[in-house]
Amino acid sequence: MFRGNHPAKIEESGRLKVPVPFKQLLDAANITDLYVTTADGERAQIWPLDEWKKNESRLKKHSVGNKAVKNYLDMTGYHGQEVRWTPRDGLCWGRFCARGRSLRANWR
Repeated sequence: MFRGNHPAKIEESGRLKVPVPFKQLLDAANITDLYVTTADGERAQIWPLDEWKKNESRLKKHSVGNKAVKNYLDMTGYHGQEVRWTPRDGLCWGRFCARGRSLRANWR
């Protein structure tokens, strides 16, 4: 759904301001539920929740006997959180909100 590189601004409060091109996509598709996670502790991955569920289901089918996929699912599951995004409030990722300034956002 999201394509391209659009730097995101993280405010002092730790809230992520959604880049305008992505905000327009979210608004047009009426998407408010997102899944925010990290696989490496350095970059946040931000997915529309429905897309994340599809991705997670697909990956689970390939995780048996594949250590890399299992590790990815373990890491993203441990750090992941479902969040509700509103244009007015921006996006705050629970436990990483204060730490969020050190993360880069990857929109999926």
